[in-house]
Amino acid sequence: MITPSKKEKESKGTLTFLRRQQEESRAKELAQKYNLPYINLITSPIDLDALALIPEGKARVGLFVSFQRKGERIAVAALDPKDNLVLETLENFKKRDFKVDVFICSRTSLLRALGEYKKIPLPRKEIVGRIEISTQYLEEFKEKINTIEELRQRLNEVEKKESSFVLEIILAAALKFNASDVHIEPGEKETQIRYRIDGILYDIFLFKRKTYNFLLSRIKLLSSMKINIHDIAQDGRYTISAGGKAMEVRVSVVPGDVGEDIVMRILNPEMILSIDDLGLHPWHKEVLLYEMQKPQGMILTCGPTGSGKTTTLYACLKYITSPEIKVITIENPIEYKLGGIEQTQVEPGKGYDFADALRATLRQDPDVILVGEVRDRE
Repeated sequence: MITPSKKEKESKGTLTFLRRQQEESRAKELAQKYNLPYINLITSPIDLDALALIPEGKARVGLFVSFQRKGERIAVAALDPKDNLVLETLENFKKRDFKVDVFICSRTSLLRALGEYKKIPLPRKEIVGRIEISTQYLEEFKEKINTIEELRQRLNEVEKKESSFVLEIILAAALKFNASDVHIEPGEKETQIRYRIDGILYDIFLFKRKTYNFLLSRIKLLSSMKINIHDIAQDGRYTISAGGKAMEVRVSVVPGDVGEDIVMRILNPEMILSIDDLGLHPWHKEVLLYEMQKPQGMILTCGPTGSGKTTTLYACLKYITSPEIKVITIENPIEYKLGGIEQTQVEPGKGYDFADALRATLRQDPDVILVGEVRDRE
């Protein structure tokens, strides 16, 4: 086996050093040509948070990296500052109100920076069907966010800096304001977020189209919907974990002319009110209580979406439930889980619809039956 002599090693090292010097000299010349500063990424520290602002795949294709970030100012180093992918990324940063400083670097020092991507912690694995809202957000909204205008300011900050947590902020705010529904309505350039509070829809915030696309994909993933299907309506549900409590979110996605409309119904168990909390006129309350005490009969609850039908029905169930009677509900889906009653969910796709469920329920010797819908003739 022939091994290189000490002199050969020294000579090879010298050539490598000279080539590196020449490479850095060419980078400096290019920087002068474009009237941009030069940076040596081998001797400069790499900020991993800044590096993560540009996906690794895009950085390797465009041969550029973001290597420092101080507040709203980002430092980006590139081999060719006129590359289309580089220009597109810089423009996107500016649209997000970042101030970008562009540097020229050599290929070798850029490769060193690209190697730092392996040190970036992997993002937490998304749990399909469950989203956790941190105590930090809940406390922040409890203490600092008291008006819609304060919420708008917070959402504006989040969209610029923490876009991956937009959904958590939207849901935390909905819980803060006791919203029953969250509407995400896309437009050609911006997307409107609206909350239904006490039956009335309120405009909350306008998001950029890019944020809408992110929200749509994430909500579909959480709700076990088909992400690549955009031309048919889809329904799903997922669970929110917040402050040690779990609550269901029912999701409806419907195709529109400029995107898919999203409506999320938050089924917060704490929103199950008592009869006294419904705000009924004393005369109406007296009639309702009288009718519920009858041994037979039927009460129909009618009204448009968001008018409080479900809230009223569950308040009635809460009032009458006792060990002496058997209460069965037939729902699609089961919105709130209540103790002391039997709840069954219809599945029309499997041949178990409201009519089938009602026939089966009558054989269970019930005292009270709640039927969630009476839409068809049967």
